[in-house]
Amino acid sequence: MSVILYSLIGHIEDEEKLCILLDSVVKKDFFSSKRQENQETIERTKNHALTISSSNEFDQYCQQTFLREKVSLVHKCMSTSRRLTRDSKIV
Repeated sequence: MSVILYSLIGHIEDEEKLCILLDSVVKKDFFSSKRQENQETIERTKNHALTISSSNEFDQYCQQTFLREKVSLVHKCMSTSRRLTRDSKIV
């Protein structure tokens, strides 16, 4: 017998939104669906830097570097947005 444990980490604004989220999370395919959605998002993002050369390693490097830079930019924008929201007291 095996047991699969999942974790869900984050922040949610209020109890009503939490209840809505929990209704989705308890569905059997929630995590597998999110995993598939994540993979599709990663592939779609990486394909913006699709490189075809004689070196598969170089092609992969270009896509991975593009993805890393895109994630870094998103984190930076989110951080700035949170800071502006907090400073403006529009919470």
